[in-house]
Amino acid sequence: MNEERKHYDGPKNASDFTRTHEDKVSWNGTKWRVSASYDPYVKGLWMIGNIASTVLIVLANKAVMQSFNYPLILTALHQVTIWVITSCWGFYTGQKFSSLLDVTDGLMLGGTNAAGIVFMNLSLATNSVGAYQLLKILNLPTIAILQYSLYSVRLRQPVIQSLAIIIIGVTIASVRELSVDFTGLCFGTIGVLSVSLHQVWVQNRTKAKALSSVHLMAALAPYSTACALIAAGLDLGRMYRGGAVETGNRDSDKMGNGHIVGALFVSCTLAVCSNFTGFGLLKKTSAVTFQVVGHFKTILTITGATVLFGQDAENMDVYRMAGVVVAFIGILIYGSIKDKSTKVSLLPMGQSTAPERLKVSRSNDLR
Repeated sequence: MNEERKHYDGPKNASDFTRTHEDKVSWNGTKWRVSASYDPYVKGLWMIGNIASTVLIVLANKAVMQSFNYPLILTALHQVTIWVITSCWGFYTGQKFSSLLDVTDGLMLGGTNAAGIVFMNLSLATNSVGAYQLLKILNLPTIAILQYSLYSVRLRQPVIQSLAIIIIGVTIASVRELSVDFTGLCFGTIGVLSVSLHQVWVQNRTKAKALSSVHLMAALAPYSTACALIAAGLDLGRMYRGGAVETGNRDSDKMGNGHIVGALFVSCTLAVCSNFTGFGLLKKTSAVTFQVVGHFKTILTITGATVLFGQDAENMDVYRMAGVVVAFIGILIYGSIKDKSTKVSLLPMGQSTAPERLKVSRSNDLR
């Protein structure tokens, strides 16, 4: 009864943090078992956390950009903050995150993570907002194509139909004007491929699958930071050519240096929360579900800005409202399919047939 409690020094390699559906390990090595019936609630918490942190960071970044319009430098600051915090945590707990992923996986996952953010920001800077939104919408079919071509993961017909409804609805609701040039198209294409590859690889690369969300974020931080710092050189050149800070369009939008620093601090803090909940949601669900949640955030942003703040109310016509409704219908259909899939997967082994279990085990795209 009086067993000596062993000190837990953290994972030494990826296999130490291989997760099953039931077994969990705390920071001090204590093991406990969580019923699979709680899994939908855990996924719901990841979704709520990701939606909240993403919406808040958009608001914080908007405040920053009014007086500090350097998105690539801001991205680099986000990645540096994540790296510093995870490094301090690793030093405090004695964990070595560099051993969790080899250099190849680190460069692939960290590079695509940073490249996706950087090139999507460049796409927004060179294309119209409508073209940028359309390119973001293309992430969903790109992920489906990559999953099938790289890992032979095929979406079921009902899922494809629900995703098509979501894409149509979000396109109608968010894409108003299209203005794109060749450079912007190249930036957007690279950004879409980077984002899609990153999310698909996180789901399918063996060592990445074995890590918890926080350990994966920590292991990728040095690689993502290095890539983001290289890209920040573009904004540094613009900063030195055009002055220390590029201000907003109106004098009333300008903030003092102290307020800029405070807004940057809030933005970087929220970036840590957004990355943590993003990795958690991506690992707990799938790349497809992650994109559906992203489109849900887009619809919430459109309707919330109009209803609560009256922003862009003049553009909220019947056509656009129809797009919002269609997108919500598609999201509800997808959620219903997910709910049925989860109920089947939670049946005891004796209550489900072998073909049903095989279908569930192969349906990673529905998690």
